[in-house]
Amino acid sequence: MPGANKPILATLLSLKVADEFLAAYWPHRPFVAHGDPARFPPVLRTEELSSTQALARRYRGSLRFTHGRKSDQMIQIDRVDPAILFEMGLTLNFEDIGPYVPSAAEFLRGLEAELGLNEGSLVMSAFASPYQDGLGCHYDAQDVISIQLLGTKRFHYALVREVVMPYGTQYIPGGKPYDEMYAQAQNGFPDNKNVKFETAEMKPGSVLFLPRGTWHYTEAGEPSLSLSITISPPTLIDCAMEQLRWLLLQDSAWRQPLYGATAGGPMHQALHDHTARLLERLPQLVSCLSPEDLIAAPIPVAKRLDQISDKTRFQRIPDAALEVEAKTAQGLSVVSIRLGHSDSSARISARLEIPTDILMVFRWIDGQTKPFNGAEVQAAFPRLPFEELKKILVTLIRTQFIKMFWFAELAPQARVGTVSRQQFSDKT
Repeated sequence: MPGANKPILATLLSLKVADEFLAAYWPHRPFVAHGDPARFPPVLRTEELSSTQALARRYRGSLRFTHGRKSDQMIQIDRVDPAILFEMGLTLNFEDIGPYVPSAAEFLRGLEAELGLNEGSLVMSAFASPYQDGLGCHYDAQDVISIQLLGTKRFHYALVREVVMPYGTQYIPGGKPYDEMYAQAQNGFPDNKNVKFETAEMKPGSVLFLPRGTWHYTEAGEPSLSLSITISPPTLIDCAMEQLRWLLLQDSAWRQPLYGATAGGPMHQALHDHTARLLERLPQLVSCLSPEDLIAAPIPVAKRLDQISDKTRFQRIPDAALEVEAKTAQGLSVVSIRLGHSDSSARISARLEIPTDILMVFRWIDGQTKPFNGAEVQAAFPRLPFEELKKILVTLIRTQFIKMFWFAELAPQARVGTVSRQQFSDKT
């Protein structure tokens, strides 16, 4: 059955439309669907979302407001009853309603899974507009799913021509650009003049998807309440920069400060030559990364435990200690993992009863002073299946005895290194 494996999208868009959306629209093309709001999941039909006033009574988070007919600016405000602002004819943005709506977190995590996104990529906000008010024209650097709950409004939208997949934050036509925009605006800064807008007539049950970088503005035909699911997964830029930083940190040559940067003569030339050597080796350094290193970068270590393999690297945490306390009547060793570098800060993270062959693995890992990988553990204990060793490694990670690495390893051919301290002393 179409859409059967995407139950949340199916309730938002219908079974048939969910598959069409994923195949032909997500994540690059705007998409609109209409239907009976009764199809929505229970989380979108709670008491908290039954009216603007009901949400205002429950909400305690950050709030913004605007007067869309007169201003394109959203203003942050605290300690004011949102219902009063709404009655004054202002459009309200409840920035993060997830904590105040029952089951919202489960709904968002499920939708992330259906869209193939990292956990934490989605945030649920709400917009309330009085009659004839709304939002001024702008675009977001995040994808948005707008869900109309109450009332009607017109949603005018058009793709930005000058920038595809914008990075950064919201932008208003003719507004002050943020620094990241200068690198993205090779075709000029985004301008909504002479842009042909499409219009979605939103009514209860309507759902509109807008890709990041879509001009849009709204006007309510009657008092309106809608949800916006903001989609902000990690970008490849952020993941690449993070993983490159971990690679660079593994080479002492890149950790060198800018000694001689403002000097002249030999000092500046030495720094220039050193930097040139680093840049020459940069392609080899980048080649240490695989696509999976970037894709997996945002995944928390705790969620990588199932992916442990012979290539996974680990390191003993220096403030953890292994203590063998006694033996049970069944011949099992009682082992505790002690954390803390001093008696005053020490605590026991786990107390385990383990057989002798497992204790040998614990002791071997306890003796490692440098990073090691799963293959080395297997080589040290060839009679134990790797799945058994994996369970031990997972236990030691969870008890904070070892750290599982979350970054790529710098290959020897990519390493530049630097002069030793003794060589530096001889030169000076």
